[in-house]
Amino acid sequence: MIESMLTWGVMIAAGMLLGAVFFGGLWMTVQQMQHTQRPGLLFVSSVVIRTGIVLAGIWYFAAGDAESMAACLLGFLGIRLLATHGTAVFGRAFGRRESP
Repeated sequence: MIESMLTWGVMIAAGMLLGAVFFGGLWMTVQQMQHTQRPGLLFVSSVVIRTGIVLAGIWYFAAGDAESMAACLLGFLGIRLLATHGTAVFGRAFGRRESP
């Protein structure tokens, strides 16, 4: 029981790390899009690289175990919620309007 809980905790933490890499990369891509000559190429290459990193990371950490993959996905989704909710709160706190 304890070992299973420890495994879930490690897999959730791994998913959170992968989520931070994915959404941190998205943030960096959006910041660079206004400074590049080819924003479409930057965006597409960023999506491919970030998705590849996340899929490879989940496969590596979970070692093919479906339960561990689910725990990784749970951690990833937790970071997604934190990123989307956190940026909305941050924007409202500093007077930025949310786009419709």
